[in-house]
Amino acid sequence: IKKDAEVKHLPLPFWDRYAIKTTDYLLSVFKNNLSEQGYRFMSSVFLGRRELLGEEKQILTNAGAAHLLAISGLHFSLTAFILFFILKIFNIKFRARLIISLFFLGFYAFLTGAGPSTLRAVIMYAVFVFSFFAKRKANAFNSLALAGLAALLMNSSMLFEIGFQLSFAAVFAIILGMKVFKIKPVDNLILSYLQYIILCSFFVVVFLTPLVSYYFGKVYILSILYNAVFIPFFTFILMVNFLLVIFSPFMFVAESLGAILSLLIFFFIEVVRVLGSIRFSFIYCVFSVSAIFVYYFFLAGILSFFVLKKGKSVS
Repeated sequence: IKKDAEVKHLPLPFWDRYAIKTTDYLLSVFKNNLSEQGYRFMSSVFLGRRELLGEEKQILTNAGAAHLLAISGLHFSLTAFILFFILKIFNIKFRARLIISLFFLGFYAFLTGAGPSTLRAVIMYAVFVFSFFAKRKANAFNSLALAGLAALLMNSSMLFEIGFQLSFAAVFAIILGMKVFKIKPVDNLILSYLQYIILCSFFVVVFLTPLVSYYFGKVYILSILYNAVFIPFFTFILMVNFLLVIFSPFMFVAESLGAILSLLIFFFIEVVRVLGSIRFSFIYCVFSVSAIFVYYFFLAGILSFFVLKKGKSVS
């Protein structure tokens, strides 16, 4: 820009102005009702403001729990569940709830910067909604592929981003693992939930270990067990946070929920710190490109064996 050039600031579109106002409001809610640590943590995991995190980021990384910082399916599923519950109180029909939740989650994705994991989650949810109205069964692999295609059409450089690769590879691993190994659910709801978390963590760790090692130089050994503690704890924190946002206009309730949430976040970070400091939580190891190809070649062979064995047992 030349020195004598006249610079004009064009007004922001309506949705940009509304997103900024919403973000500023939520940040003020966190700032006024949470501890300093709680403010940084919730701003990061709920609004995608990871630049506000301090030592917590390294603590989560050491324990193999950095994936919780990415706004993904966990956030969207919990948001949709709470929104469905609220709309049901007002006796709104299921179809209307689906449409409202889709628009709301789309706005939430836009609000948080629409990162790779966020785009994947909202597009896969949109596929589920459209398939419901079309009375067609949604295919998980097709939904994931469509989400990847849509994300790359919006920004093709995402293909080379670590977050994009790990996010889509993790979901692919979960879908594939659940397809190949039919898991029998247990009657106890809590045990069933823990079983699902441990198995999903196992599939993700087995599938992503070479990529994580290649990019970060670490192999997380105990993350499968750690996730059985971290994910339920983190889910409860998100639930309390939603209550804080909902009741934020009521000062006394907001302050009480803020105190509870700050305490929960403090204990969560301390638990992650302790578990992440245990020896052999991770080891330093870097996979070469050739080692990655060999690893996935053998993994494909093992999966093919189970698929063929499953086909024979069915026939």
